[in-house]
Amino acid sequence: MEIEFDPAKNEENARRHGVSLAFGAVVLAARVGESEDRRTDYSEVRIKAFADIEGQWFACVYTMRSEVCSIIFGHPVRPKEVRKWLEMR
Repeated sequence: MEIEFDPAKNEENARRHGVSLAFGAVVLAARVGESEDRRTDYSEVRIKAFADIEGQWFACVYTMRSEVCSIIFGHPVRPKEVRKWLEMR
């Protein structure tokens, strides 16, 4: 699967959350589940993937644009968010 992300968003994401959007590819490869992000109308389907990587949970928000996976956002996940996601499964 081809991965893309905006370089400016990548820098901002790394500064704010300590992980690059390129790390989203690792999250996607290790994901144990995902859910559609319906918090607002994004005019496209956005999916939030969750992965436990070496004991730390991460999330990655992405959308598919044709055959390309466009990574929008990534961050370490707080325990509260993991519990909420597990309850929704």
